[in-house]
Amino acid sequence: MNAFTASDWTAYPFATQSKKDFFNLLDVYLDAVYFPLLEEEDFKQEGHRLEFAKFDKSSTDLEYKGVVFNEMKGSMSNISNTTWQAITKGLFPDLKYRNNSGGEPKDITNLTHDYLKGFHQKFYHPSNATYFTWGDLDAKEIQKFIERSYLKNSRKLKKIK
Repeated sequence: MNAFTASDWTAYPFATQSKKDFFNLLDVYLDAVYFPLLEEEDFKQEGHRLEFAKFDKSSTDLEYKGVVFNEMKGSMSNISNTTWQAITKGLFPDLKYRNNSGGEPKDITNLTHDYLKGFHQKFYHPSNATYFTWGDLDAKEIQKFIERSYLKNSRKLKKIK
């Protein structure tokens, strides 16, 4: 599975030439988006956690680790990305587009598991989604699959304030 995030959307791309695989992948992705487990251990692995600098030596300093934290640390060490973030902060001072969609490393360490779950509950809902497909599959068949499998039983969305 893969995903990429912008300031106000997340994309989950996949491709296959097999109709059976397409519907299997669509099912896996929709289930992961709308019904993720969001376990705390996964949050620590993917988001951030403290570890000793040398894993087997408790006498070493503690440092932040985590897949997203390390990805964004790497991204923000690139001058082009750092410059782009500075430009967007200046261009969009009052809009969400001013924010780094992957998160600033210094801010990622403040993210909590409960905040993540609340954010998901608020924004990751079928009524906030747009689906794009391309190929020779029947669009109505895809729509029926999504409706039958996910939209029909989705929770009621609370109004976003």
